[in-house]
Amino acid sequence: MLDQFNTKEDVLKLGVVARELEEILKHSPAPKLDFTSPVEQLRAMVSTMEKTTYDSCPKFDTQETVINIPMRDGYQNELHITKPGNSSSSSGNPVVVLIYGGFFVMGTNIQSIVWARTIAHLYGATVVQPSYRLAPEHKFPAAPNDIWDSVQWIAANEVALDADLSKGFVIVKERLSPPITGVLASIPVCISQETLPEKYKELWVSKEQNANAPWEPGTGFKVAGLDILRDDGIVYAKVLKDNGVEVKLDAYSGMPHGHFNLWPQLKASMKSQQDTIWHFGWLLRRELPRKGWKKLWSK
Repeated sequence: MLDQFNTKEDVLKLGVVARELEEILKHSPAPKLDFTSPVEQLRAMVSTMEKTTYDSCPKFDTQETVINIPMRDGYQNELHITKPGNSSSSSGNPVVVLIYGGFFVMGTNIQSIVWARTIAHLYGATVVQPSYRLAPEHKFPAAPNDIWDSVQWIAANEVALDADLSKGFVIVKERLSPPITGVLASIPVCISQETLPEKYKELWVSKEQNANAPWEPGTGFKVAGLDILRDDGIVYAKVLKDNGVEVKLDAYSGMPHGHFNLWPQLKASMKSQQDTIWHFGWLLRRELPRKGWKKLWSK
């Protein structure tokens, strides 16, 4: 799919509102977060959404534990760990690390529980969801430092996780030993005007094109057509491919940032979720047929 986006016109076409979404917006306005509200209110709203998803998501046969690990300054950071039901100390599972979003001011480490349980169930992986300290109470770079310290701890403690990192070490959102074997960048922010390669400048137009999208929450190598950060993913994918990295990219034309959470019933949202799970299998070299995944999630 990446080769479909070689001109400015190619990427601009992604910003036309999808008919399926347009019909929904006629009858119900897009959900919005009021960023003028106190941060505590935003956190409470997001926490409620995450808890609802957590409680309603099928557990399959997975096992879940929570542990605390030390950060560089002595702070104890929480890891939420999901393992397949048949996991044992001798099984040596591949490891997937899921890092949640939330503008660095909200969100918790159960945000991606649907992915965590499904990946553990389908691919026999140990899935680790780290926490990180949030702004504004904890100033930058507290959050990325917590994530980096957590990833380093995971790399150094595979036995404690019933893991074998040689079978796979996939991370969402540097150079480690054992090395990371794959990255899934979903609606990523990764480029600024200063770091944009000259050869791809004409493709980096989503910030201007989608600046006034009414359902755009302001953040955003799965990319959404109406996302203000759509072209970060496209340009990043092209740069990686230029440097010999094996790349897959999915684009969801006419869809906003996080559409799979905002409108999970949309066909594009269901496809996005299936694509995500399939990509984890591809990264782990454990591909499975997509048939039946929708039924799997409806149990």
